[in-house]
Amino acid sequence: MYAVSDSKIGRHRTTNLFTTRSNTWHSQQRTLITPLFKLSHLLDYESLIDSTISSFCAHLDSKFLSPPNENKICDMSNWLFYFAWDVLAELTLSRPMGFMDSGSDKAGFLSTSEKALDYFAVVSQMPWLDEVLVKNPIVRIGPPAFDFAANFCIRECIARKSRNEEKVREGNDMLDDFLKIKVEEKGSMGESDLLGFLLLNIIAGSDTTATLLRAIVYYVLKNPRVHRKLQRELDDAGLNDPVSYAAASKLPYLDAVIREAWRIHPSVGMILERVVPAGGLQLKDGIFLPPGTKVGMSAWVVHRDKNVFGQDAASFRPERWLRDGEESEEGWRERVTNMKRCDLTFGAGKRVCIGKDMALLETYKVVATLFWKYNVSKVPSLRERYKLI
Repeated sequence: MYAVSDSKIGRHRTTNLFTTRSNTWHSQQRTLITPLFKLSHLLDYESLIDSTISSFCAHLDSKFLSPPNENKICDMSNWLFYFAWDVLAELTLSRPMGFMDSGSDKAGFLSTSEKALDYFAVVSQMPWLDEVLVKNPIVRIGPPAFDFAANFCIRECIARKSRNEEKVREGNDMLDDFLKIKVEEKGSMGESDLLGFLLLNIIAGSDTTATLLRAIVYYVLKNPRVHRKLQRELDDAGLNDPVSYAAASKLPYLDAVIREAWRIHPSVGMILERVVPAGGLQLKDGIFLPPGTKVGMSAWVVHRDKNVFGQDAASFRPERWLRDGEESEEGWRERVTNMKRCDLTFGAGKRVCIGKDMALLETYKVVATLFWKYNVSKVPSLRERYKLI
């Protein structure tokens, strides 16, 4: 099993996919759906993730490990991307989008999403450009639309509702739960809101999760010491196939590897802006920010703060999350708590990423499975191959 050494991990981008709504609307809608994104509820869907991981492994076995394909190289960056999109569709609609089955960018959708997300990354920092481009009343100039994903969601939603006109199914997937909320909270969720939630689930979650998965594999394979240590922990853990979240989340070195990967390579690199409220904000250094000031911090900068993460903050070292042999329990807990407090991978505050638990549920399970079941290695670069280092 091989993974390409210099493959794409994922570029830094924001994932603001829809027109900004009022804080009141956001709070109302978030209150409706937040319980669905809690880990305790998401664990009810774990079998859907298991089936997608089983499909992922079956495709790797047949396409790269079984005759006559046993010597083929797997571009893991692509396959982790296919997995991330298919698993979100499975969780949301009980049906993958078909990227792993095709083993390719089906209908060119992934390249389309790349272009669209690049656009959103720019306009999130310069909103006035959106008025000139996409909202141009004469000629729309903007990114390609997410038609493939939108049509996929619409077809599944119509089919589900037609099969369940009298009674909404009891939470077999997230669409079932969205429809249940729509029925029980009459008037709180319209048809456009429902479609928006389905699209946001799949589009916003897939790209960022794929970036995290790529980063983990990339940095583990780039650091043989880390790879060996992770492999030993997984081999000694007595895991079952499929690897459960309960088992994977209790492995300290796996946890440290995942945390370190998202610290060193956060999926969102641009600032997630906030607006200073009435009364302004007084900073500790004496600077006063008046009401209405737009503020934000880049995770890529904060996560390399040597005062928080140590003098080697620019290095990939999972051990920073573990207790040093000479460190007191209290000192370790205080240090890790401070690092977690400065972790902006999923944002912070009231608008912290609602899909955080979903991303972690998928990530812990598939990473544990990948490095437990397979002897993953990177393809030597030309420098390494011809000893030009």
